[in-house]
Amino acid sequence: MGLGAVALREGRGGDALVYLEKCRYLDWYDGAASGRLPALLAVAHLAAHHADDAEHWAREALTHHPEDAVPHWVLAGAMELEGHTAEAAREYRTVLRLTPGMGPARDALRRLENESR
Repeated sequence: MGLGAVALREGRGGDALVYLEKCRYLDWYDGAASGRLPALLAVAHLAAHHADDAEHWAREALTHHPEDAVPHWVLAGAMELEGHTAEAAREYRTVLRLTPGMGPARDALRRLENESR
C-alpha cells in the first residue's frame, strides 16, 4: 500500500493502481490500513480518469472515514468528470467545510458556479 501511495505522489498513477489493486487481495494489512485503502484507490482511479471506479472507491472510503476531505474531493472530481455538476458542487462544498483553506476546492466550486450561469 505504501508503494501505491508513493507512486501517486510521484505522479505514476498507473503504477499506483497496480500496487493498490494487489492490496485488495492480501490478508497482511490491519484494520486501519484497510480503511485507508479505498481512499488511495479512489485517488488513483481519479488520476487515471476512471470516474466510475473513483466514485465507487470514494464512497467506500466515506463509509470508513466520513469526515475525511480526500474522499469527498475525489467524489467531487468523479462527479464532475461524469457531468454531474450539481453533485460535484455539493461535494466541493463539503470539502471546504472540512478543510476551509483548500484553494483547489474553492477554485473548482467557483468554476462550476460560473459555468452554471
